[in-house]
Amino acid sequence: MTAFTIRHRIAIVVVIVMACLGLLALDSQGLLDPIRTGLRQAMTPIDRLADDVIRSGKSDSELARENEALRQERDALAAEVARLQTLETEVEQLREQLQVQQANPDWTMVTARVSFSDPSNLNKIITIDKGSADGIRKGMAVVDPNYFVGLVTEVSEHSAQITLGIDMTAVIGGEDLYTGASGNVYGMWQMGQRMEMRHIDRNSTIKDGDPIVTATNATYSTALVPGGIIIGIVDGDPQLNNQGDAQTVSVLPAADFDNLDVVAVIVASDPNQPVPPTPVVQASPVPDATLPEDSNE
Repeated sequence: MTAFTIRHRIAIVVVIVMACLGLLALDSQGLLDPIRTGLRQAMTPIDRLADDVIRSGKSDSELARENEALRQERDALAAEVARLQTLETEVEQLREQLQVQQANPDWTMVTARVSFSDPSNLNKIITIDKGSADGIRKGMAVVDPNYFVGLVTEVSEHSAQITLGIDMTAVIGGEDLYTGASGNVYGMWQMGQRMEMRHIDRNSTIKDGDPIVTATNATYSTALVPGGIIIGIVDGDPQLNNQGDAQTVSVLPAADFDNLDVVAVIVASDPNQPVPPTPVVQASPVPDATLPEDSNE
């Protein structure tokens, strides 16, 4: 047997290196493309055979069932992610409610989940999953929990309808937090706006950016609604009505009416007032929301 010397080994390495350099030079000039194409074509039957081996023993219907099972699993995971995101939002709202409750110890609040909203979007109303059995009755204020959302307008034993503050049937007494200027805040959504505060004394100083809260004075306060709940801010300069004896301002609401998942109903605002039992039928304390004849008022 002929023994390999160091010289032989060096020669073999040199030959291999030269061959590699030659192949690289040929490839850079595109001369190896036909060979590469031929090898790819030669491997195609082998790829198909491997695919057949993987699919062996499984019919198209079985593969379809597996794909459907995977699709359902994917959809279930997506639904779970959405549920956890909703839960996270609700936990944050409940945390905010606790802070509001601590800041207003004389309030008794009932937390409720929004279960329904008007699908036609013609009326700005929602339905919650708490009712008279939980002490809720007509005219009570609903918050989100930091800002005014609306008033309870219909009640059954285990659910209630809330008319949002932007609906044109909604009216709530309001006042300027800085100056005390008072008036009635009307919903204006069906008329292409959000809210409008009217009947403000012409001598009152009220200006753009002032916070508007639920009224505390007897003239404009709404029954069962505690004063001082933030409604929104003045949006623009006040306008005198046609008679010139009162001012009107546009109000930009603070609540996010498009994303209400959990709300709170203020069922009592006096520490000595117990949560009311299931009420007897009584007149609604919501003021008459019929718009005045003068549409500019």
